Amino acid sequence: MPKGIIIFNLPILWKENRIKALKGRKMKKGYKEGWKVTRRNLNSLYETSATVLYSYSKFVKPNKTCGPMTVLKTQEGAEYLLEHTTISNAKIHKCIYLPSKEDRVWSTLFSSPSQGLTVETLELTNLTILLPGTTALADKVRLVE
Repeated sequence: MPKGIIIFNLPILWKENRIKALKGRKMKKGYKEGWKVTRRNLNSLYETSATVLYSYSKFVKPNKTCGPMTVLKTQEGAEYLLEHTTISNAKIHKCIYLPSKEDRVWSTLFSSPSQGLTVETLELTNLTILLPGTTALADKVRLVE
């Protein structure tokens, strides 16, 4: 390689700068830190009509025909999901989320929010992949790491 040429790994620098920029920054009122497990391409882990493409650069919202998105309140809960899911290309991300005022999760599979599942029911029906008490519902999610 000729002298004086410096080659940067831009994705790595971009990620390091993003993390530095987020550290020390005040979180907006009402937002919380959590964990999100996605596919490596940043799509929802379980792809359905409710699939969301998550982002590091902006907050995302659920699809219009769906209820709030799920996030995990603890790293332990995210690691448990990652370890027990059958999806092989899953990845854990730290995230910032706006807790939902809704108490149920639903998608176009249900005709209305009242037919959706409460967090408790969601966790009980998915004990093989979710630790009880670790799931939260979110109206907005942004990945940070």
